[in-house]
Amino acid sequence: IDWRAYMDEVGGFLRGERDYTKLEGDTGPLVYPAGFVYLYAILKKHILGCADDDACADARDVRFAQYVFTVIYVAHLAVTLATYRGCRNASVPPYALVLLVMSKRLHSVFVLRMFNDGVASFFAHAAIFFAQRRRWPLAFFLLSLGVSVKMNVLLALPPALVLVVGSTKPSTAMLSVFVFAA
Repeated sequence: IDWRAYMDEVGGFLRGERDYTKLEGDTGPLVYPAGFVYLYAILKKHILGCADDDACADARDVRFAQYVFTVIYVAHLAVTLATYRGCRNASVPPYALVLLVMSKRLHSVFVLRMFNDGVASFFAHAAIFFAQRRRWPLAFFLLSLGVSVKMNVLLALPPALVLVVGSTKPSTAMLSVFVFAA
């Protein structure tokens, strides 16, 4: 259901509609930020090769999209595992990593349903990975990309601000906030 709605919503955008109140799908009006629209429009038009009015709902299109999301899923797992490995106090037991890979919920979000949560989560985890390495402007850029796909990533901003302000020079903190806002 969500896949078809996503494709309908970006179909309106690909036809030239720029008024958010007029972009809608089977489940109602578009409620996601512009990064979602751009990402799924690229997926629909350039990767899947669907026409603007086509919902990309036939089995071939859905299967190929699942392959694309499988790549995103594996990249997400790699970033998450690297983040866990980068924990300084080694408080993450090794069996937790196995449980992460076996999560049916993650398989469902990424590969079966192709939700935008997976893409947003990838950017959020990549931001955490680079924040661990004190690459603040890059971390805030990735956090901004995550917010542009789904707004729930915005919940990571307050702790990220506390960390960047408390652990770096004021110029780096200001640059990071500028990068996020830009």
